[in-house]
Amino acid sequence: MSVSTATPIGAEPFRIGSALSRTVKIFLDNILLFVGLAFLYAAPSLLLRFALGLEPTQIQGPKPDGPAFDIHLLWLAFLLIPFHILVTSTLVVTTIQKIQGEAIDVWAALRRALDRFLPILGIWLMIYLFSAVGFLLLIVPGFIVGLMFCVAMQASLAEGLGPWASMQRSRQLTEGEKWRIFGLFLATFLVLGVSSLLIGAIIAFAGGFLDIPVAFVGSTASFTESLIWTPFMAVLLGVLFHDLRAAKEGPGTSRFVHVFE
Repeated sequence: MSVSTATPIGAEPFRIGSALSRTVKIFLDNILLFVGLAFLYAAPSLLLRFALGLEPTQIQGPKPDGPAFDIHLLWLAFLLIPFHILVTSTLVVTTIQKIQGEAIDVWAALRRALDRFLPILGIWLMIYLFSAVGFLLLIVPGFIVGLMFCVAMQASLAEGLGPWASMQRSRQLTEGEKWRIFGLFLATFLVLGVSSLLIGAIIAFAGGFLDIPVAFVGSTASFTESLIWTPFMAVLLGVLFHDLRAAKEGPGTSRFVHVFE
């Protein structure tokens, strides 16, 4: 039996400009909340980097090199993955709340993130594995895998799907839209790249004026940039999932009825 791929009546095509402008609006309207949530991940990340000797300080001296440094990186990744998943998932659910016209409920979003933690961890591991294989074969397949599964986490959070079902759902939603999604990511990285340069320049100027060590200036700039990048990308992917779903299935399916069930 064949399945029709025709656009549903009343559905609007996915548009890069619309998705990006709505992301910017949602982010700016809730910037204090989103940056505050990102701080919950960025602060432990920075502290752990200093504790493991991955950030140079006047006391510790330069960064270590050799095998021990690689072990430190593995420990850092292991310790930070749960923080990153919970914070990113909470940001995605709050974005969904906002898109649906609801009042943002951080505690409900956090409960949803905790409830979906294991499925999302499974999604991350499988995407990492598939992407690694793709990049080992050729660089292009790795990018295609990333684009294909870019809204798998959002599918799990919004529709309560398991890891494999979420990845299949993402593959379905991104089919025929990968070039537009790539364009959206490219435009986003350009916007965030310019903002990062401005942030870095301001912090570097302030550091030079106050005679702050270069190592701390660099760490402060990276920390500040992560407070912007992390929530902005989470909002972007929430908007992307909503827009792809509405484009594929029509505006009547845009509400995510499973988010709080």
